[in-house]
Amino acid sequence: MALPLPRPPRGLKPVLTALTAALILAGCASSHGLAPEGRQLDAGSLQTQRSLSGAAVSDAAFPTQDWWMSLGDAQLDALIAEALAGTPSLDAADARVRQAVAQAGLVDAARKPTLTGTAQYSGVQLPETIAPEPLGGSYLGVGVLGLGFNYTFDLWGGERARWQAAVGQARAAEVDAQAARLMLSSNIARAYVVLAQAVSAHDVAVADHERAGTLLQPGL
Repeated sequence: MALPLPRPPRGLKPVLTALTAALILAGCASSHGLAPEGRQLDAGSLQTQRSLSGAAVSDAAFPTQDWWMSLGDAQLDALIAEALAGTPSLDAADARVRQAVAQAGLVDAARKPTLTGTAQYSGVQLPETIAPEPLGGSYLGVGVLGLGFNYTFDLWGGERARWQAAVGQARAAEVDAQAARLMLSSNIARAYVVLAQAVSAHDVAVADHERAGTLLQPGL
C-alpha cells in the first residue's frame, strides 16, 4: 500500500517557483565582456636584488672543502681524515674522474691537426746464381721516409660538440666525487655530534642517579 507523499506548505510554493526561475536565468546568463583584473608581474620586479635590498647580508665565507676544520676538534679531524683516506668508494670516484679527463683529452686531440712521420729500411742480397754481377752477390739496401698530415674540418660543429660533451662528463664526475666526500664528512660529523650528545646525556643521568642515591640515605 503506497503512502501519499507529503505536500509542501502553501506559503513555500511561491518561494520554490521564484528560486527555480532565478536558477534558470543564471544558467542562461552570458559572461561575455567580463575579464580578470589581475595581470602578470614583470620579471624584473622579481629579482633577488630587489627582494634582498633591505636585508643585512652576512660577510661569512662559503664553506671550504675541509669545512670541519673550523670546528676546532682534533679528534673529529682525525676521524674524517681516516675515512677520506680509506674509503674504497671514494677511490672509485677518483678513478672515474681520471678516466673522464683522459677521455676528454683523447676527444680533444682527435679534433686537432696531426702530423705523423714514418721511416722504413729494407735490404736484399741476390746470389750470383740468380743474377750476374754487379747485382749478384752484392747487398742492396733501400730506405723509405714518409710524412703524413691529417686534419678533419669541423664544418657542422660535431667534433666540438663531442669535445664539449666529454668535458661535461669529466666535470660531472668531479662533482660526484666531491659530493661523495661531502656526504661522508657530513655523516661522520653528524654521528660525532650525536655521540657527544649521548655522552652528555649519560653523564647527566649518572649525576642524577648519584644525587637520588644521596637523598635516599638515612639521616639526610
